[in-house]
This record gives sequence, structure tokens and C-alpha cells, in this order.
Amino acid sequence: MIKKQYQNGKIRFVCTGYYYSFRQQTQKAMAVNGQVMPTVTFTEGDTAEIYVHNQ
Repeated sequence: MIKKQYQNGKIRFVCTGYYYSFRQQTQKAMAVNGQVMPTVTFTEGDTAEIYVHNQ
């Protein structure tokens, strides 16, 4: 979970592709900041700018 891990209202996501093994099959997935399906939480009234960088 990415909880309040932003500075000055700016969140930076780095998206990378990787392969993982599931039931003896190799699958391709995407990680965001090293996590699969990260959750970002905010408090009402927060302002955030989200930047996404694909690698």
C-alpha cells in the first residue's frame, strides 16, 4: 500500500514489466513502484499530482 508516501502533493509511479511463475506457467505482469496493484489512499481535501513513468 502506498499511504501518504508523497511529497508536496506529488506522487511518482514507475511502471515496469516483469515475469512471474504461476502454476508452472510464466506470466507477464506490470509492477508499479515494485508492487503489483498498489493502493493509494488520500484524506478528503488532499490535492495530489500523479506522474507515471513507463520503463
